[in-house]
Amino acid sequence: MAPQFPDFRRVRRRIRRTLCYGSKQPQNVNLPLSELVVDYFNKRSPFDYISPETSASISDRGYADPCTLVVAMVYLDRLRVNDKKWFESSDPTDLYLPALVLASKFLHDSDTYDRASNAEWSEAASISTQHLNQLEWEFVQRLNWNVMVEEAEFNRWLGFFEYWVANDFLAKNGFCTYNEIAQLSSGLPLMAMIQSLVSFFSLMTLVYTFSVVSLFAVPCSLLRADHGIVENSTGKATPVPPFHSSEKVEILITLGDNQHKYWNENGVEIEGISAETSTCDSNSSTLADEANLNVFACGINELGPLWKEAADLCETAIECRLPRVADAIRYSLRNHRSNATFKAYSIKCKKFVQWWGEERVKDLPISKARNLFLAHCIDKSQHISLPTTSAALTFFLGKQKGADKDIETSLLDSAARSRAPVKHRAKISTADYSKIVRLGDSSQDPKAFSIQ
Repeated sequence: MAPQFPDFRRVRRRIRRTLCYGSKQPQNVNLPLSELVVDYFNKRSPFDYISPETSASISDRGYADPCTLVVAMVYLDRLRVNDKKWFESSDPTDLYLPALVLASKFLHDSDTYDRASNAEWSEAASISTQHLNQLEWEFVQRLNWNVMVEEAEFNRWLGFFEYWVANDFLAKNGFCTYNEIAQLSSGLPLMAMIQSLVSFFSLMTLVYTFSVVSLFAVPCSLLRADHGIVENSTGKATPVPPFHSSEKVEILITLGDNQHKYWNENGVEIEGISAETSTCDSNSSTLADEANLNVFACGINELGPLWKEAADLCETAIECRLPRVADAIRYSLRNHRSNATFKAYSIKCKKFVQWWGEERVKDLPISKARNLFLAHCIDKSQHISLPTTSAALTFFLGKQKGADKDIETSLLDSAARSRAPVKHRAKISTADYSKIVRLGDSSQDPKAFSIQ
């Protein structure tokens, strides 16, 4: 199992968590695993035992990691089952050391940094290389050269290691963490029932929560629907269609005196369309606010989701009793602009709507009204804010086309030429700065500065 394989890294992470390695890399056999080896031979080798010092010495100075120890324990238990008499009559040290050597050779190729030679193993165990070779040869013959370890067998022994270490931790310390609880309860037959109960209670909690929320949400929705009804004393209310980027939607703007203007999603005026007047009651917002909301809706329909801060617009639409406009804003707006830019654009657009509602210009088409409003701003000496005004109208109503676009460009160029040029202060040069320093240093005036 090479270190660059994903399975190897997954096993290493599991070992660090379940075998008490903590933040350290599992590059050797720690104390709990050394005690596991001692406990294994004490229970399965009745005539001899391995001392904790010997096991810890081999683990500390050897070249074994937890994966190597798992494979070595597979070999030892396989040998105990196949030749129990020879296993019980042998010295545990003479079994443990060749099992580690053989497991290391099975896991690591000869060119990897984890591979250790028999000379290095013999030096770590303080025995001769010839004696270690003889022990390894006899061990592999007793195994009948059956050194293959399947993944299922490896995982089964690794689970045994985890259970033993968790039980040992609980016995020594008298308490356990979540890791020990998970390992000790993994083999209980009641886990499936507990999981079913947890799933059942989770589902019941979700259903109960949904029911409670529905009990509060339905009355609120009905109350909101009641407030959203617009009364019309002269006729039926003009329905506000839901906005969608894939549909052709016509926008109605009411300018007063039963005058109406219609636009499609491209901001083009539609002539020859009559409709009944949709008005608010005496407590509703002003006429300019309602027209402003419809202008916003026109910009939404053309530009799609552009900004995020729609809460204020939704509140204004609800106060004006335009619930469908509020819903369209709520579901369509996604802001990619800053709050300051959005507020500036909103102010400019409101001024345009108020100006367009005047008697002398209310019958103009939207494209002509936009350019005339820019000329009005120039006449009011608002040259600096003219680009912002143009950008706000473009943001909400779309770009001008044809001759109207050329007129808008000419107005912006005229405003740019009329603005006073910005004068920047000239920066002092290094030579002038040095000259001033020398003059101050040589001056006899007590108020002059000097460089010490």
